[in-house]
Amino acid sequence: MPKATFLNLAVDKQEKVEMILLATFYNRHISQVKVSEIVEKMGMSRGAFYKYFIDLEDAHQYVVQKASIAVHREILTSVYTMSDDLFAGIANYLKKIARVDKTAKEWQQIQLLTANPTIFAKRNDHSNGQNAMVLQWQELLIKNDISMDTLEESQEFLFLIMDLVMEILTAFIVNDWDEKRLATIYQLRIKWLKQGIQKK
Repeated sequence: MPKATFLNLAVDKQEKVEMILLATFYNRHISQVKVSEIVEKMGMSRGAFYKYFIDLEDAHQYVVQKASIAVHREILTSVYTMSDDLFAGIANYLKKIARVDKTAKEWQQIQLLTANPTIFAKRNDHSNGQNAMVLQWQELLIKNDISMDTLEESQEFLFLIMDLVMEILTAFIVNDWDEKRLATIYQLRIKWLKQGIQKK
């Protein structure tokens, strides 16, 4: 986690640092990045960087976590706009990503996350049911006539959906699919999820 010095910065300054970190890390492994490169882009001294972050790995982990939160939010926002058909909402999100400019922040966040899947997959404990996102998710499942026995089960289903989206986006990037191929693969996976595997 960043140091208090960074967290106490004005929001616009934090966002500037985040944008530089994202632009630096999104398509490169951390081993290819040097602190000197980042501080040059930020227009600050090397010492100032270490006032904000413990080390390069700390800065990298921070920007990946920020991207993860943003992408989770974007997926859920898309789903909530079509609350009576959550799978159509996900399809709309994937269509949007397939069409996004490859220099856009959203695209950089997706690339960063597909290269760092373990951070996107990290689970936060919301077992007490008070987390707003989990409560909204439960309402969404009810609207879609999807029944879950427990809060834990509905939460795991949310994680399953998020993992599914990220796996498809990873394949989309790695295989250089077009929008049509992305939609086809998504529909197949959703068919299997909803209907199961049919035996002949």
